[in-house]
Amino acid sequence: ALAMLRARQGDYAAAERAYRDLSALSEPGALRWLALSLPQRTAAELAAALAQEGEIPPVPLTGGRASALNGAHDLSALTEAELAALAPRIDALPGCFGAGACLCAERRFLAGGDISMLLPPLLADMREVRRRFAPETELAVSALLSRVRLDAGRPAEARRSMETLRARLVSTGESRLLPTVDALTLQIDLRGAAAEAAARTYLRDSAPAGPIADVWQLGLYLTRAMAELALGRDADALETLAPLPAICEACHRRIDGVTAALLRAAALRRLGRPWEAEAAGA
Repeated sequence: ALAMLRARQGDYAAAERAYRDLSALSEPGALRWLALSLPQRTAAELAAALAQEGEIPPVPLTGGRASALNGAHDLSALTEAELAALAPRIDALPGCFGAGACLCAERRFLAGGDISMLLPPLLADMREVRRRFAPETELAVSALLSRVRLDAGRPAEARRSMETLRARLVSTGESRLLPTVDALTLQIDLRGAAAEAAARTYLRDSAPAGPIADVWQLGLYLTRAMAELALGRDADALETLAPLPAICEACHRRIDGVTAALLRAAALRRLGRPWEAEAAGA
């Protein structure tokens, strides 16, 4: 569809216009799929599309990101109660089994809440997630488990979770998700004693090259900037981060916008330039 093509080209305003032009022409199922898939749609618009009925093709709800809450869409603007109400509808979408429960757990974790009672059911559902061919949900759950372990001071376990997931994805041919796994592994390694070596290896072997192309690459470019900062390449990090605020604003990416602002503030401070406004904006 023209709307998705425009989104892939990074022209989100044109993508939205194309979507609205289609509203009087396309069948409801196609429009619902676009409403759930286009990255510039707000959390409220996504919730409205989820409330609709009808069969649709598989939905890229996580967008290949290591998160259900901050995947193809940033759903952090929705409350925990709103997400809990939407979770069954999300789980019912093709390719999204388990994603609803995962994003509810992520929402509570992001707010600093205890998710110890939410993790066991998520892990228990993993066999069914695999049976239903929902690798993006498996990625999101594994990433959440790694974040919990990392916050608990168990980085070795967090890294093993990523190594195990990477091996599984390789064995099942899901190579499209490997860059995200590598980025998350680097974020874990940056908390360790060998941070500089890990950053150097990541930038040489795994980091995306050139300027960012579209919203689906945000997580990879944020990780590239983290690696550059770890090596003291502050000016390079600012260059990497420069296009991100416009993308975050166009696609309502609150979490990514905050992360980018904090990274920019760190780089500016090291370079002896005004940084307070960036930090305050985060």
